[in-house]
Amino acid sequence: MFKHDLKSHNFYLNNDEIPEYRLHYNLIKGGKVMAIDHIFINPEIKSNLVNELIKFALSYARANHLKVMPLGPTILAYFQENQLSLANLVYKPSLR
Repeated sequence: MFKHDLKSHNFYLNNDEIPEYRLHYNLIKGGKVMAIDHIFINPEIKSNLVNELIKFALSYARANHLKVMPLGPTILAYFQENQLSLANLVYKPSLR
């Protein structure tokens, strides 16, 4: 169901190999921070599976000891709704 394409920095939720949901990220700060900048959602599909796609991406971040910088509106809203459980995952830039 979920797929990770390391080369293109995308997580997918596929149906018959056609991406319906796609989460795009860039690795920054020497590969230690996953900056999630876009979540593409097929407007014809009404589902809460976008949250499952986000959870899949965040489990990858945790497993690889990455911090996350939420940048796009969908991922920002997800982090705001779940801020207590995601506090240790959020990238906090140093002031140095």
